[in-house]
Amino acid sequence: MDKQFDHLTTTQLLERLRQGDEQIFKWLYTQYWQKLYRAAYKRLKDGPLCEEIVQDIFASLWRRRSTFQLSQSWEAYFYKAVQYKVINAVSSQKVRKAYISTVTKLEADLSTENTLRFEELLHRIEQVTDRLPQRCQQVFWMSRRENFTIREISQQLDISQKAVEKQLTKALKQLRFSLQDYL
Repeated sequence: MDKQFDHLTTTQLLERLRQGDEQIFKWLYTQYWQKLYRAAYKRLKDGPLCEEIVQDIFASLWRRRSTFQLSQSWEAYFYKAVQYKVINAVSSQKVRKAYISTVTKLEADLSTENTLRFEELLHRIEQVTDRLPQRCQQVFWMSRRENFTIREISQQLDISQKAVEKQLTKALKQLRFSLQDYL
């Protein structure tokens, strides 16, 4: 098969390809696949990507065979196609890397920002609760930090459950009011 079509001109090869001659296509594939792969590999050093590039070139040629125009030699056409595909691959890789870098940086920034905002909120809560009456502070922190129930707080402080609820409501109301612009 290697020498079978060597005698045909570029125009004759093109005409037979346009007619859907699979033998011509296979011959072109055999003649140029390895050369194109090496040309792509020289620039990209990525075997699977180079294989994909060369396969895409031949797949595109076969899909467009009936309307395909060739203004130069087959070799010039194939090498130019590799050149464009390599440029696209490099551009895509750069865009992908830039996107990943941007997203990673954004996630880190958001994480830092969220941590700072959370710490700021905790500090603000501390400030607001420090201004509450002693008993109100005590009830609030027992409820929120130590996770005591209203009943447990009532028993520990020896006050009614209604008084605990009232102190907790007062603390939460003050927090909501003081933090409304923050939230």
